[in-house]
Amino acid sequence: MPISNIEAIWSGGDLIFQNKSTKADILTINDGGTVTIGASAPDYATSNVTTDRTIDADSTSEAEIADVLCTLIEDLITLGILQ
Repeated sequence: MPISNIEAIWSGGDLIFQNKSTKADILTINDGGTVTIGASAPDYATSNVTTDRTIDADSTSEAEIADVLCTLIEDLITLGILQ
């Protein structure tokens, strides 16, 4: 989506970035600083995760990539970016 198709509006103390054409919410920052992606972000859950924040690009496995992705998801949940 081109940047020119995004507008920022203030609504009740919230800063909302939305698609100009469809008026669909892309990102909302409420007056408490909480960020919501989209109209409503789905709940995410991870399981059987080994915390891992390092990927060796020269030698990795699917399990390592999955652990890094799940660690990222858990970090984003902790920060309140995802729920």
